[in-house]
Amino acid sequence: MKKYVSILMVAIVLATIVTSCKKSSDDSGSTPVVASLIDTITFNAPAWSGGIENWQFNYDATTKKVLNFNDIWAGALDKKLNYGYTTNLLTLTKASDNSVYGTYTLNAQNLVVGNPDNETFVYDVNGYMTQYNYYSGGVNYLGIQAVITNGNVTQWTKYNSSNVATQIKNFYYTVADNVNNLYQANPIDNDWKPIGGFYGKPSAKLVDYFEYWDPRVTPIVKNRSTFTYTFDSKNRVIKADKLLSSDGSHEIWNYSYYNN
Repeated sequence: MKKYVSILMVAIVLATIVTSCKKSSDDSGSTPVVASLIDTITFNAPAWSGGIENWQFNYDATTKKVLNFNDIWAGALDKKLNYGYTTNLLTLTKASDNSVYGTYTLNAQNLVVGNPDNETFVYDVNGYMTQYNYYSGGVNYLGIQAVITNGNVTQWTKYNSSNVATQIKNFYYTVADNVNNLYQANPIDNDWKPIGGFYGKPSAKLVDYFEYWDPRVTPIVKNRSTFTYTFDSKNRVIKADKLLSSDGSHEIWNYSYYNN
């Protein structure tokens, strides 16, 4: 049975329904969540004029590394990208003509530290991305600085080329474990790129809501985005519905999984 959970519900309901924590010896009544590889991600923003986008991933049966994915836009195949792995290098090629889509430099932990756009990425000792830098006009700039607290991304700060903060975003979390590695707060801010763990670890918990504002503006005006989740019978998130306070619109992600 699907369980519908509003993140704004009172704490006792949240703890009872939302929690998908690992099963413990004194929690025999809960449904433990076994980590599953993501099969598909579908994104839809009903208020937008664009279509629905879907990404379908295929993995190596032994290593569980991503082999390729299909990017489907508005019901039609936009592109299929194949993943090629060599020492300290990840190469993505288009299946349609075998042309190189992008070459990414990896560190010893197989995390992307550089890309074709001369962007660079920094990680802490636990594998969480803490910094994104971009290159423009022959100069490297700090783009985003992230703060990690107890395994969760708790804050982003975005900077412009003058090293002035232009946006601060604070993340708040539910009690539910992010067992299936949904990337909701990673500074890369992309749906398909982090799948495979190339841009560090996702937050340990599911996002409840986040607030963001421009620190240059006085008085401070904060906007909030709040998540509501739908779970399947295995306690896996199959729908994440984000409500934007700024305009009342929704952004919706649907997930399916391999039953491994």
